[in-house]
Amino acid sequence: MQKYLATVMVLSFLATSFAELYSPDAWFSFRRDTLSFSVGVSAADSGKTVHYELQHRDERGRMTVLATQSRRAIDSEWTLEFAGIRRETVGQSALWVQEKIDGNSRVFGPYGLIRTPLSEETDAIVVFNDDVNNFPLGADDRYRIAYNRNGLFVGINTSKGDLTVSLDPANSKTAFLAFANRIVRFNAEQQTLEFLFPDRSVEQKAMVIQYRVRDWEGDMKVHNIANGKLAFIPWHEMGMLFETGRRFGFMVHGNNFNYPAKASRHTPATWGNLILQ
Repeated sequence: MQKYLATVMVLSFLATSFAELYSPDAWFSFRRDTLSFSVGVSAADSGKTVHYELQHRDERGRMTVLATQSRRAIDSEWTLEFAGIRRETVGQSALWVQEKIDGNSRVFGPYGLIRTPLSEETDAIVVFNDDVNNFPLGADDRYRIAYNRNGLFVGINTSKGDLTVSLDPANSKTAFLAFANRIVRFNAEQQTLEFLFPDRSVEQKAMVIQYRVRDWEGDMKVHNIANGKLAFIPWHEMGMLFETGRRFGFMVHGNNFNYPAKASRHTPATWGNLILQ
């Protein structure tokens, strides 16, 4: 049976005192090519030399060292930075920081890196009342996103093929590009619309990200409307409260690849942040 580590990942190989990378938390995604970490040092480690490796591990667990850095622990706190990092993380790949001190080591992570700025998708989202019979999904629309204070509406044209809408309520701050907390998926052949809830963990031995996609159960509703189907998702089902100016991650793509495990920036998709006006 495989063992998984969830939430904050700190893989410790020997019980000893260490400098501590306490910010950002595991699963954080950096948005520029300089990665900054806050480090705290205990009094027991003062004066010792700490060595760091920034590692990239792919979907098979193969490791590449991207940068190294050493520093004598004189201050109780400092900022560890790796600049000029260009290896983005997609699918099951991730970045890790290995720390070595007195011959002992441990690893912090996983972390993500998406250097290309996300776009702000505002034209696809409109304010809408609860009259589902008047939802503005045109015959030429592939999809239409709308909202009100009660929740999010996802209209999908059932004559335009498979479609997947991925939602990141964490506002792209604590999620990898390849990971969304909630998925709405339409199967054109079966004419079905399903709600999915992927979670993720790390296989402890190989340090590879694992995804599991399961049914997302809740107060969501599906309505048959002109030109397609309409999914209604209450805000609380995404762990959100309605607030003007609120942003959250959003992606639309076809079902022609294994998502999220094999997701890639190069997969044709619309990805950005939706903004509640």
